[in-house]
Order: sequence, then structure tokens, then C-alpha cells
Amino acid sequence: MEPARTATPQPDEVLARAANRTWLQPFSHIIEPRRVAVLLASPCGGAIATGWLIADSDDSILERRFARHFMDECSGVEAALGRAAEELIENWLADGTKTYVYTDNPTVQSVLRTLRQYLPNLVVLDSPGPRTTRLTHALRLQLRDYRNEISATLDPTIIATDASVQLGRTGIGVGAMTADGRHFATYHDDSADILVGELLAIRDALKYFPDPVIKILSDNKKAVALVRDALDPQINLPTLHRKTTVIKVLRDIRNYGSQKQLRIEWVRAHAGHSLNEGADRLAVAVRRAARSKLTAEELAVIFEQIVEDIVPNRAQK
Repeated sequence: MEPARTATPQPDEVLARAANRTWLQPFSHIIEPRRVAVLLASPCGGAIATGWLIADSDDSILERRFARHFMDECSGVEAALGRAAEELIENWLADGTKTYVYTDNPTVQSVLRTLRQYLPNLVVLDSPGPRTTRLTHALRLQLRDYRNEISATLDPTIIATDASVQLGRTGIGVGAMTADGRHFATYHDDSADILVGELLAIRDALKYFPDPVIKILSDNKKAVALVRDALDPQINLPTLHRKTTVIKVLRDIRNYGSQKQLRIEWVRAHAGHSLNEGADRLAVAVRRAARSKLTAEELAVIFEQIVEDIVPNRAQK
């Protein structure tokens, strides 16, 4: 399945082989009772994990399926959801029973609607109602467990993060480094709060590194404790801290962290931990560079030297 490219997407953009399927035929009548189906997808270890379930009118689950779609087999989330939708339709919509289908992907919603000419018993929901919301929540939790089972077989990417501020001046440098020498550093000019800076470093690392299984190392105990709490979806974020700036970053961390299998650990600062030292040096360098107005090329040379000091000969690894 490829994402829709036109204003009126065609069915074969989602279900490429559907036109030749004998089960995809118009029905002379629609059978009640009504069923509800939900389709979801989530990144998973360099692939896409999909899940779907279908429930009868009394909310009893008729079937649920989970699958992992590798990126060399499908082009992205829409493609993976299209395969899941094809399986769902073939297994459950061919009997003419009216079925309400919900997915949170707008492209797949749009393309599924084009199948109404073949499947008048198919109703695509723009948004979930109370019943569909319950089923979506249950499926999302089960899909997360399925994704975590797959991720548990993968080694975590270890990332050290750190932040740097200068007393009396606004502006925070943040940096992160992995054991294989990948790194990033950036400057935030709107705060001087070191806790906010440590959380920004963690958030930016989750955004920057695509790895599905991550272990963050931070030398700020308060930041570590807050992130651990924020990763618990049952905790109300505004109860964790009085500052809205802190809560805003924690909300971002929760969102990015929900797409990965994430652990966070505290390490003692300036105690000989090489990755922590590397992240600290990157954060200091990008903060000083912002004051000195270094060019991007000059800053890249500084970063490269820092990484070479921490992870020498990384190209050979």
C-alpha cells in the first residue's frame, strides 16, 4: 500500500490486489447486527507493528491480530495499515454484515471510504464514539505489549544526555552521545533553568535518535525521577511539578517515549563515565558557540574532536 497521492484516492492505493479478489463484490443486502473494527499501527524496531480487532454488537471480541511489517516489505505506516485492512476485510466484511471501522490514520480512512462501492456494509468512522474509544484503548495497550515483546529481543541504544547553563545568563546548551559515536547538540535561548535544560536534552535525544529501544543516562536525579513518573500513563502530569515549562517538556517526553521502549538511569557527574563526559562537553560547546557566534562549520569541527576523544576509531566499529 502506498499513501494516497490524489484528492480522490483509489482503492488499489491501499489494497493493491483488491480488484482481483472475489470477496470484494457488492452485496444485495446488509446484515445486522453491527460490528466494530479498529486498526492501529506503531513503529517497532525498524519496522511497523499493526494490530486490529473486531467486536460483535455486545462488545465481545470476535478476533484480534497483530503483525510486524518490515520496512523492506512496506513503505511505511499507511502501507502496513493497508495490509492489516485487507486482512480484516477479507476475513470479516465479505459476509455483508454492517461493520464500523476506525483507524486514527487519515490517509487510510480516506482510502477505505472509496471501497464503499464494493462494500456498502463498510462504514468508516472519522472519530471514535464511546464504544469505539474503549476498544481503541484496549487495542492500543495490547499493541504496546506486542511491540515491547519484539523490542525485548533488541539490545538498547545507550544515550548519555546533559545540559549546560551559565550563571546569570539565559540560554541552555544540550547535548547527547551514543556509545557508537552518534551525537547531537543544540542551543535553547529561552530558559536558564538547569532542570528544564536536562529535560530538554532527554526530549531532544528521543526526537533525534530513531532507535526503538533506548537507555538514557542522565546525571540529574530530579530529571530522572520526573521522567520515570512521566512515562507512567496513569500519572497526571500537572501533579509532578509546579512549573508549566517543566510539564510541557515532560508531556513531549511522554509522547516520544510512548513510541519506544525506554529506560532512564542516573549516573554520577564527572565521575569518569565517558559518555556522560562527552554529552557534557557537547552541551558546553554549543552554549559557548552561541555566545561566540561560531559558524556551523566551525562548530562541527569542535563536535568532531569531542566525539573522537570519547569514542576513538568509531568508524572501525
